[in-house]
Amino acid sequence: MNLIASIILMLASFLSIFSFSGQEAVVQDDLQAALEQVAAPDMSILILDASEEEQLAWLTEIHQFEEHTLRSQSSGLTEQDIRTIEAHLSQVFGPVQVRLILVGYYRYDPETGTYDVPDGDWFMASFDVDTWPSSEVAVTERSEQAATLLLKGIDWKEDARVIQFEFSISDGRLWLERRTFLS
Repeated sequence: MNLIASIILMLASFLSIFSFSGQEAVVQDDLQAALEQVAAPDMSILILDASEEEQLAWLTEIHQFEEHTLRSQSSGLTEQDIRTIEAHLSQVFGPVQVRLILVGYYRYDPETGTYDVPDGDWFMASFDVDTWPSSEVAVTERSEQAATLLLKGIDWKEDARVIQFEFSISDGRLWLERRTFLS
């Protein structure tokens, strides 16, 4: 009887391990499917010569890309999930800015070994120009390797905002390397 019980226990353990790893694959697949719905904005340098209205819309697209990427999963993220989100953000942001974004929103829980957004904190230290009563953007510096845009405006709380965006340029494409909130 002990032999039969041992075999059943071993089989149950095997099935539970197999089932758990299958669940992780499903969660990872769900995250990947969610991220596939979050399209990266066009990062062509042509935006630097576009109208102010088009540049404002583009900066809003960057903000929405970041926010929707981060909201794709807010709890129970594994190291693999973080790497998946990091790779997705890397379509728009440089490596240092990606790290700042991830460190700024996700917290590691050593008890569970996963990452979460604390208390559902979705404060985005960014902007949504569509909600600002007034705003203006200008290219303040430009070279073959870099460009800087300065966004000024009054946000929805009627606070004056100045945000500097520093981009690197490579192969006709922009990467947001640094975003600095000047006020």
